Amino acid sequence: MPVVSLTTAAGAPGCTTTALGLALTWASPTLLVEADPAGSAISAGYFRGTVDHSRGLLRLALGRHDNLAEALLTESHQLDGAADRRILLGLAEATQATALEPWWEPIAAAVRELDNAGYVVVVDAGRLTQRSCPTPLLEQSDLVLVACRGTLASAVRTQPMAAELHAMLERRGRADCIGLATVGRRDYPPAEMARALGLPVLLQLPEDPRHAAVLSDGASERRFATSALARALRDGSRALHSLIEDRRDRVRGGLAARLGQPAEGVPTAVTP
Repeated sequence: MPVVSLTTAAGAPGCTTTALGLALTWASPTLLVEADPAGSAISAGYFRGTVDHSRGLLRLALGRHDNLAEALLTESHQLDGAADRRILLGLAEATQATALEPWWEPIAAAVRELDNAGYVVVVDAGRLTQRSCPTPLLEQSDLVLVACRGTLASAVRTQPMAAELHAMLERRGRADCIGLATVGRRDYPPAEMARALGLPVLLQLPEDPRHAAVLSDGASERRFATSALARALRDGSRALHSLIEDRRDRVRGGLAARLGQPAEGVPTAVTP
C-alpha cells in the first residue's frame, strides 16, 4: 500500500483538509500522520477538541518502543469510528517541533513497514518552508502532492518551493514522485498550472466551502458523503493509487531487466 505525503507553501491553503479527506475516503485501511511542525490542526478542527491529545506524535518520540511501526498504531486514534482508519495526532504546539527532528528518519522507516502491512499512510507534512520539516517522510513517500490554489498568487508562492522539492526528489531518483493537488478556486486550468510550476496536476478538488468545513472545523453535514468534494476525493484516491502501482510496476520491471529476469519474477518484498 502507498505512502502519500502532502505539503504546501506558506499561505497556500488546503494541505491538511486534503490529507484528511484522502485518509477518510481511500478504499483501504489508512493511517493519517499529522507531521506538520506547526502543530495539530485536526485536534481542534475535525475533532473539535474531543480527543485525548496525550497520545500522538510527541509521546511516540519520547517513549521507548521495541517496534516503532506497531507504536505508530498504538499511539493513534480512530479517525471516524472505523478501526482501520486511524490518525497519529500531531504536536500540541509548534515549540515542541525541535524535539522531533532526530525522529523523522526512524518514523519514516516505520511508516514504510506499515505500507508493507497493508496500510495506506497519508502524511500531512505542513509547510515545506518551516524549520523542523519532516523531510525524511517526503523522501520516503511513493508520492508527494504540493497543495495549491489555481490562482496567480498561489502559483507565485508555490513555484520556488515546488522547484526545490522536485530537485531534492530528483537527486534521489524520484523525480516522477511529485505532483500538484489544486484545491478550490481555479483561475487557471490545470494544464496551465502544470506548465507554470513544472509539475503535473494529479488531484483536483472543487471549491466547496460548505463541505470542506466538515473536514476543517468538524461541521455537521449529513450529505458530505454525496458532495462534489467527497466524490472528487474518492475518485482522486483511486487515480493516485493506480498511478503509484503503475510506478512500482515500472520500478520492478527495471530491476528485473538489470537482473536479467522477467518482471513477474521479482518479489515485491525481500525477506532477510
